[in-house]
Amino acid sequence: MASTLLDRFIAVLNRSRLATATLVSALVFGIFIASPVAFYSDPIWSIHTSMSLLRGQNGNLVEYRHVIEDKQRLYIEAHGDRLYNMFPVGVSVMAMPAVLAASTIYPKLHDDLKWAIPTQLQKYIACAIAAAAAGVFCLFIVSTFQSVPIALISTIILCFCTSMWSQASRTLWQHGPVVLMFSLTLLLMAWARHRPWIIQFAGATLAFAFICRPTAAIPIAVISLYVLIRHLRWAPLFFGWAAITTAPWFAYNWSINHTWFTEYYLPSRIVRTSTFWTAIAGNLISPARGLIIYSPILIAAIPGFWIAMRKSESRDFAIISAAIIVLHLIVISRFPHWWAGHSYGTRFMTDVLPFCIYLVAHLLQELPHWTRPWRVGTIGAMLTLGAISVFMHGQGAIHFDVHLWNSTPVNVDIVPQRLWDWHDLAFLRGLS
Repeated sequence: MASTLLDRFIAVLNRSRLATATLVSALVFGIFIASPVAFYSDPIWSIHTSMSLLRGQNGNLVEYRHVIEDKQRLYIEAHGDRLYNMFPVGVSVMAMPAVLAASTIYPKLHDDLKWAIPTQLQKYIACAIAAAAAGVFCLFIVSTFQSVPIALISTIILCFCTSMWSQASRTLWQHGPVVLMFSLTLLLMAWARHRPWIIQFAGATLAFAFICRPTAAIPIAVISLYVLIRHLRWAPLFFGWAAITTAPWFAYNWSINHTWFTEYYLPSRIVRTSTFWTAIAGNLISPARGLIIYSPILIAAIPGFWIAMRKSESRDFAIISAAIIVLHLIVISRFPHWWAGHSYGTRFMTDVLPFCIYLVAHLLQELPHWTRPWRVGTIGAMLTLGAISVFMHGQGAIHFDVHLWNSTPVNVDIVPQRLWDWHDLAFLRGLS
């Protein structure tokens, strides 16, 4: 009886994919909001910048000089007597509708911003963006695999087995918006298999991802090459939408300091470093930042890749995903502060999660076709690795103590050797 009801429920969800994605978004948003951890860190001025743009001040934060001085001009760039957020403006642009709504409901918001950082508002907006990414990703997976169960499991992995829960939804990092844009890009690419003209709009989503975070240049390069090879007819419109999307951003940058790119986007930030191989290892297996340590479920992407490569219809996406993941790992490992400063877990790897979990979904699709011993063993292993991943990122979303690891007993940016200390594990903070 229960099985019949479940089958009927899944059938209903399959008939209405948009409704399924919306329901997923709502549930994820509720859980993300209920998770108590909130902080501001790098995105400290995101809401202030949104308000400045809404008020026609072009991102100039001079109105908020008091709180900026109180925070010792943290992450502020001065251009003459004007003050600007040093981080990309894309996140603030995406947050503008929510800030407008909040200021309409609470007219004193602008005045409050002169004296304080709206940590909770940042969290609410970040949760909304992350939940939207979950819904879009769910829609992409169900459109690709024609399976609601695979889509639901994949989305659970994205939301609760990764830094989407412990980092991207805790404050207005760049990562949530980028994951949303990459998920939209993958969805458009999936739809373009049957309606090739749709691929043109992926130029806009990729371009906006770049406006949010410079490392989006990697998926832009890889997917642009794919468009030129597989969708040459639509390539001019693809690049046209990218140009239309970035034109206001270039104009914005020029209006601030007569440069097309802000310093945050300069290639010189990726330097030759003697710690490259240490960084590669650290981003994978460090007890403080390792992807395999914090999201071991993503190991399933490796067999998923080989499964996808055996099918002609999925080979292109598998190659694209693997190339983006590997190139992204190389680039972030060239940053001097490869550990992402005061973060928890694998923040720098967050951007490529949709590509990782797309590969995992291929393993999920293949499981029913395996012999019983292999199927049962693999399911058991995935459940175990998934449970570990949920624990790891639940710690980051529920216990603020794990974030204090970065500064106690000593600042990790000053003593990065702590990143390899197996006797002082961040994810165990808050348990005693």
